Amino acid sequence: MRPKATTVAVIIAGLAPIMWSEGTGAEVMQRIAAPMIGGMTTAPLLSMVVIPAAYYLLRRRRLWPASDIGHGDTNDYIGAGPGKTVVTSAD
Repeated sequence: MRPKATTVAVIIAGLAPIMWSEGTGAEVMQRIAAPMIGGMTTAPLLSMVVIPAAYYLLRRRRLWPASDIGHGDTNDYIGAGPGKTVVTSAD
């Protein structure tokens, strides 16, 4: 979490002077910097707050039972599930 927050802080710190600048070409650059600052603010909030909270709520409601995840059975493989066969070797 810290590297992501640091990266976002540095990018926003670099774009902030563009938002406050005045002069030739400043209006064009502000139109570019404004959505970038918005995206750099909302994307980390989504990945660090919203998605983990949604995951927690889904797990709490037992929509994703813990028995299907991480117990060394065939459900650990991508695309595997109840009633599906997973081939783990080429022979």
